[in-house]
Amino acid sequence: VFGAPWTTRAYLQRAFYNTMMTIRDPYKQIHGYIIVVYSLAHSSQQGDASKHYTITKISEGLPDRIEALHLCHDSPKGQVLLTASKAAANPSMKIRARTHCGTNQQIMLSLAGYGIKPGTIPVGEGCKITNLDAYQQRLHQMRSIERLKEPKRQKINVPSRSDILFGKGTPFQNHHGNVQLRNMVSERYKAYAKAATKGQKMQITKEIVQTVQQNSGLFLRPDGGSWVCVEEEAARQKVSALFRSLRIRMGDT
Repeated sequence: VFGAPWTTRAYLQRAFYNTMMTIRDPYKQIHGYIIVVYSLAHSSQQGDASKHYTITKISEGLPDRIEALHLCHDSPKGQVLLTASKAAANPSMKIRARTHCGTNQQIMLSLAGYGIKPGTIPVGEGCKITNLDAYQQRLHQMRSIERLKEPKRQKINVPSRSDILFGKGTPFQNHHGNVQLRNMVSERYKAYAKAATKGQKMQITKEIVQTVQQNSGLFLRPDGGSWVCVEEEAARQKVSALFRSLRIRMGDT
């Protein structure tokens, strides 16, 4: 559902990412899937034609199997735009393209005629998008999986909120991932302090490192204008250093 004044590039990136997430499903690779593009008139702006054109062309270079393409617009004036988008589809791909214009209720009834249940389309009364939270959560989950794939990327240009940054100063300490790491250290401090052996303490630090990684976090150090992942031992040592700093602040011996 496109209801924000995004650039053509942003539309293309979103369509590409959604497609890549979809074709990972083995069932969809075999049986194919249906694409429904729902554009909202209140956000239409100059350049919409090029946005629809890029969306219809994106699948030509991807190993997917599209059974049908439904282009929707919540305004009768969108028919010309949708007709142009439908014509942009490559005939060799043999995609059955359909256009649907009118009110939200009319579009949902039209889609239902093709076996598409209204509940699967995240547009409610007044043509308002209804599933932003679920969509963002899905993106977060997919990005988390991608970041932890092996082999990991050698360089990270922009750290995520979950990453742990090596460095001194307020910007590093206030980074969301660093704050969360200190909270985890505080929660495990009593167990760490009671640990009788070095091996037990090491196990606690390893568990904290694993928790960060399971939440898609990486331990990063600056490298010029980008960031690189540190070794597992360096990550564990950072956690140990936080335990020592906390012990000093609490006055424990």
